[in-house]
Amino acid sequence: MTLCIFLFLLILCFIFPNKETDKARQSYIIIASIVLILISGLRNRAVGNDTYAYIIRFQEMTSNSWREIFNSFWIQYFTPSADSGKDPGYALFAKCISVFTTNEHIYLTIVALVFYIPLGILFYRHSESVGELAICYSAYLFFYFTYLPNSAVRQTIAVAIIIVAFLRLEKDKVLQATLFILFASTFHQSAIGVLLMIPLLKINKVFSVYYSFVIGFLIMLVFYQEVASFLASSNSIYDSYSNSDFYARDNAKPFLVFIAFLIFYLIGCFAQKNNDDGIGYRLAAYGMGMALMLSPLIWYDPSAIRLTAYFGIWIGPFLAISLRGYSLKGRTRLVILLLMMALFKAGRHPAPYKFYWQEMNLHERYGQAGGPSEYHNPSISIYYESIADQHSLRQG
Repeated sequence: MTLCIFLFLLILCFIFPNKETDKARQSYIIIASIVLILISGLRNRAVGNDTYAYIIRFQEMTSNSWREIFNSFWIQYFTPSADSGKDPGYALFAKCISVFTTNEHIYLTIVALVFYIPLGILFYRHSESVGELAICYSAYLFFYFTYLPNSAVRQTIAVAIIIVAFLRLEKDKVLQATLFILFASTFHQSAIGVLLMIPLLKINKVFSVYYSFVIGFLIMLVFYQEVASFLASSNSIYDSYSNSDFYARDNAKPFLVFIAFLIFYLIGCFAQKNNDDGIGYRLAAYGMGMALMLSPLIWYDPSAIRLTAYFGIWIGPFLAISLRGYSLKGRTRLVILLLMMALFKAGRHPAPYKFYWQEMNLHERYGQAGGPSEYHNPSISIYYESIADQHSLRQG
């Protein structure tokens, strides 16, 4: 499916005669968003190893009272555990939807809408042509499509809220952005790390900061195991993941994805210096740098790509901006290279996808080998962090 979407987005570029007009870019984003939302909302519950657990969790919310949700909110936020639960913002979100419907595909469609609308706005603001939009969406597909929004629902919502925070930062609304980041952390605590971007943005020497991320990257290459273990021990739930074989760390490493982070960063290094040091460009450059710096964590555990997602959504806009600094010949060569990498990753081992009316086996973690059946292990709904992202990364 990912390969089909890549090809569709590329072909879509050619149907607009005036590729640099606002109308063309708006139309491209609307069409791309509708297609991506439908693909996500109509997917089989077995697409994305977390999807079925989230569906069960969503349907369970009908039996949870508002009083229970609000009484446990701060307990789950400050002292998450297998007994108390975690990330209370998601429980509130799911409860709100369950008031109106318990249909799993309406639920999945709403999650996709929450994600793709702010993503489209971000890409629109940081592109100048339909071709640059294709680069933005291709970068997203390369790194995160099988994961956001098609598996990790909580972090999908968290990333969507973080995008809104970034958009507020561009308007110099620091307090509003801070509140959005804190709100996102109620869906996934790792979102709190985005607060680091706020003091970074106060530094106007864009390239000095951008190049300094290499130092952080090299340090992470040496100490990634220690850093990953420290982050995993932040609460008892993540610590249980670290000490279990739920994420298989000894299997194939995601070489292509790891190399892609480095190549995309270097494209920015060798681009002609951009004279625009506005906050939008700083967000894109620092987002790329942060994603690179955190990328060694996927060497320890491919599922750690979730930590790059908050910053990685800037990779596409950053590439689009950076490519403007190359000559036409150099830009053409780089675009061909990027497309070849994206198509190779998507086509080498395509991620499994079926629509909901098609048969597809659930992941073995659900205690059965066949297609849709009863959920055998309700307790796993607490532990719905998944290896879906790890699986898609290994395909690279």
